[in-house]
This record gives sequence, C-alpha cells and structure tokens, in this order.
Amino acid sequence: MTEKELQELVKNKVAVEVDASLEAKTAAIIKSVADPYIKDQLKEQLDTAIKGIKDQLGVAPEILEAERKAKEFKSGGEFLLSVRRTRTVPGYKDERLTWLPGTVEKTTGHMETGDDAQGGYNALMLT
Repeated sequence: MTEKELQELVKNKVAVEVDASLEAKTAAIIKSVADPYIKDQLKEQLDTAIKGIKDQLGVAPEILEAERKAKEFKSGGEFLLSVRRTRTVPGYKDERLTWLPGTVEKTTGHMETGDDAQGGYNALMLT
C-alpha cells in the first residue's frame, strides 16, 4: 500500500466516523426538540376531540364539574380513602367527591353505582 492510498483510506475512515457522529448528534437534537412538540400537539388534538365529543353528547355541566373535581385526587387510593372517611367519620366532607342525583345504575349482581348501601360510588376519576 502506498502512502497516498494509506492517506486516502484514513481520510475516508475519518469522514465516515465524522458523518456517523454528526448524524447521531443531529438525530438526538431533533428528537429532543420534536418529541415534546409532537406530544403537545397530540395532547391538544386529543383534548379538542374529547371536548367536541362531550359537546355533541350534551354532557350535563354537573358531570363535567364532578369530573374536574375528581382529577384533583392524586391516586385511586386517595379517592377510596376519601370515600371511606366520608362514610365513616362524622362531619368529614371532601369537596372533591360529588354526588350526582339520578345516577343510580343497576349493575350485575347486587352492586349499584350511586347507592352506597349496595356498595357503589361514582368514580368519574377512573374513567
């Protein structure tokens, strides 16, 4: 191998390595910029679609308010603890819990949502 061929081989190898490095760095930069943007765009589109569906269905304002309040619970466990305290601790009231009149629904077996005596409670936060 001549010196010129060796120099050409080294030059080509360096060019390939530099190109690969630049491509990787470019891809990382694009991903770091595009991913949050795409996520925000998808969330905005989904929120708009959900609002449109709710508007078309004519969801009662009381249900929308109950849904908003239910989102204030940090977890399902916090919700269940609040339901338990509301039913067992005299005078305890959690404003995040909402009783919706006329929401008793018969389910399979003996449980009914909206009828605490039957073991049910409206849990809009879980939907």
